Amino acid sequence: MVKSRTLILVLAVQLVALASLSIEAIAADIRPYISGVGTYREIVIEGPIKPGDFETFIKIIRENQGQISGVTLYSPGGNFYEAMKIGRALRTFQLHSQAPMRDSSGHPTCDDYPLKTK
Repeated sequence: MVKSRTLILVLAVQLVALASLSIEAIAADIRPYISGVGTYREIVIEGPIKPGDFETFIKIIRENQGQISGVTLYSPGGNFYEAMKIGRALRTFQLHSQAPMRDSSGHPTCDDYPLKTK
C-alpha cells in the first residue's frame, strides 16, 4: 500500500515537471503586422512570453526603422521580467498597446484580426 502511494506520488511529480518543461519551451510568436501599402505597422505578440522575447521585439522595431505604431498582445502571461522589459520599451517608444478579450476557450474574440494559422 505504501509503495503504491509512493509510486503514484513520484509519477505525479514527474508529470508536473514534464508539463512545466513543455510550457516553458514554447516562446511567444513575435512578428510584425503590416497593413495595406505599409502605412500602418504594428507588432503582434502571441503566446507565453519567455526570456529572449525582448530581443526579438527590439529587433522587429529596428527592422521597421521606427515605423511601428503599436502592439497587439495575445498572451496568457509568461516571464515577468521579460514582459516588464517589453512594457518599458512600449513606453520609451510611445507605442499604443491592446490586449483583446478572449472567449471561454482562450481564443481572441476579434474575428477580423489576422492571426497566425497553425
